[in-house]
Amino acid sequence: MDNELQAKVNQFRGMKNFRGYTEAQLIDAANVSLKEKKIKEQYDFVLEGLPITTPKDKKIIRKILEDYLDGLYITNKRQLFQLKDLIYNEYKKRTTREQIETQQKSKPNSVPAHAYDAYQRLIELGQKLSEKIFGSNLKDDVSVLKQLFSRMKLWMAENQGSRSFKCAKCGEMLIAKIRMDKYDVDVHPYFKDRLL
Repeated sequence: MDNELQAKVNQFRGMKNFRGYTEAQLIDAANVSLKEKKIKEQYDFVLEGLPITTPKDKKIIRKILEDYLDGLYITNKRQLFQLKDLIYNEYKKRTTREQIETQQKSKPNSVPAHAYDAYQRLIELGQKLSEKIFGSNLKDDVSVLKQLFSRMKLWMAENQGSRSFKCAKCGEMLIAKIRMDKYDVDVHPYFKDRLL
C-alpha cells in the first residue's frame, strides 16, 4: 500500500462515518476517494480562468462539470476547451433564469424583454456548444451507443494487435497495444540463435 492510500485509510479510520468498517472496506473506500480526487484534479484546469468569486458559485460550477463528465468521452484538448465554454454558458443560463424567476415573484409581468432575449441566446449557444462536443446526432441513449460502437470499430481497426490480460500483481485488466505500422526491427539482445 502506498503512502497516500495509507494516509487516507488512517484518516477514514479516525472518522465517525467509518467506524465498524473492516480493513478491506476502509481500503476500498480510500481507493474510491483517491480516484475521485484524481479525476477532479485532472479537470480542475477547466474551471480556471472563469470569472467566479463566491464559494457558492464555484460549487455550482463544479457540480455542472461533474454532471457533464459523467457522460462525456473526451478525445482531444479542443473538446476540453469547448467543455469550459459550455460549463460557463450553463452557469450563466442558470443565474439568468434565477434572476428572471425572482423578478417574476416580486413583480409579476415586470421582467424586461432583454432578459428573456439573453436567456434565449444562452439556450441557443448551449445547444450549439453541446452539439460540437457531443455530436449533433446524440438525441437519446441509442445514438450514444451507436457512436461508442463506431469509435470501438475504429479503435479495433487501428489496434489489431492488442491483447488483454490480467495483472498478476494487482489483478487489474491491462491491454498491450501492438502497432504494426510503428515498430523497429533490431537484433535481439539475449538470443544468438534460438537458444539463450
